[in-house]
Amino acid sequence: MYRLLFPGGKEKAVTFSYDDNTIHDRRLVEMLNRYGLKGTFNLNSGRMDVEGYIGSGEVAELYQGHEVACHGVRHLFPNQISDGELVREYWDDRLALEKLSGQIVTGLAYPFGVQNAHIREALKLLGLHYGRTVESTRSYFFPDDFLVWNPTCHHQEAIDDPLIVDTFLNPPAYMQPQLLYIWGHSYEFAGRDNWEEMEALCQKLSGHEEIWYATNGELYRYKTAAGQLMESADGARVENPTGVPIWILKDGEVQVLRGTE
Repeated sequence: MYRLLFPGGKEKAVTFSYDDNTIHDRRLVEMLNRYGLKGTFNLNSGRMDVEGYIGSGEVAELYQGHEVACHGVRHLFPNQISDGELVREYWDDRLALEKLSGQIVTGLAYPFGVQNAHIREALKLLGLHYGRTVESTRSYFFPDDFLVWNPTCHHQEAIDDPLIVDTFLNPPAYMQPQLLYIWGHSYEFAGRDNWEEMEALCQKLSGHEEIWYATNGELYRYKTAAGQLMESADGARVENPTGVPIWILKDGEVQVLRGTE
């Protein structure tokens, strides 16, 4: 038997996810950077260079160190457009965002949280492997299906109920939480005038030796690679057939499996 750990032998992970690429992303990115936190920013490529939204020319620099992901060119309801429009909405968004960011875009957040099996299958064919919903779980584990990635909570829930973060940081012995996933929109801080509360949340989550601060994509790739580990029937051996180093806790010791170990 073994327990999966994160890079560096860390026990837990924290990630953020923010939508809509408004100008308030600038302040949020600066805050995340200051506290050593990482997030995924889900952008509408058709909503740039207009009042209230970021400029297309700042995407690469602004989101450097974070992840850029799809949110649809025009933020349309994905269940209210034709299949052809669905393909264009996300394929064109992916193409544009890759050109602007220099990143390979492989994930998304669903506009309005709308998704179904048909939409998921279409997006998978477009090279999108993980999709965030808006359904809070208030739990700390990975999804069974990364295209139905329900977050732990919205940032306002974490602010209003400190127990969500406190339980993650100091869990009861039986729990062994893995992932705290917080989502939202940066413009909500401006609307509520509660940037200070978000800063307090970031400060609380920052600087923990046992936490891996990662983007959605980094978590997806690591967990997918870890899912390919092979364990012998007697539990004595664990092998890693991938090219991604995987950390585990086995027999009371932290081990890193590099390649086919």
